[in-house]
Amino acid sequence: MLAGARQNDRVAGSGVVRIYHSGAGWGVIDGSEVPGGCWVHFSAIAMNGYRQLAAGQRVSFIAEPAAQDGFAYRAVKVWTTETEPVDQQRESSQSRAYDSTLTLTASGAADQYLGAAEAFSVTSHLPSLVACT
Repeated sequence: MLAGARQNDRVAGSGVVRIYHSGAGWGVIDGSEVPGGCWVHFSAIAMNGYRQLAAGQRVSFIAEPAAQDGFAYRAVKVWTTETEPVDQQRESSQSRAYDSTLTLTASGAADQYLGAAEAFSVTSHLPSLVACT
């Protein structure tokens, strides 16, 4: 999408991170397309791993008009690379948000308590949420 282009009241552009609170997971981006600044949440950052930004960092973004914590715009997608990353599609329609796996393997000093190279595995599955009417 071209800088300044509008799509369904969304605006695309580039700017600089004014401030980012990594502990809270939000910050503000300044750019000519978003007068007064654009609020950004970590969930809108398109990158692998721990998603955070740094003050002074150059970014590209897509934002929508919204009254968010005193800002007229809210970012819906932010990226730090030259080209916009392609949105990743889920492999299935079921969310994996409630699946977790933990595997512990004992070695070294733990051998005296657990026995050499014993492994323990814990898997948790929470049921899907069902709306009741």
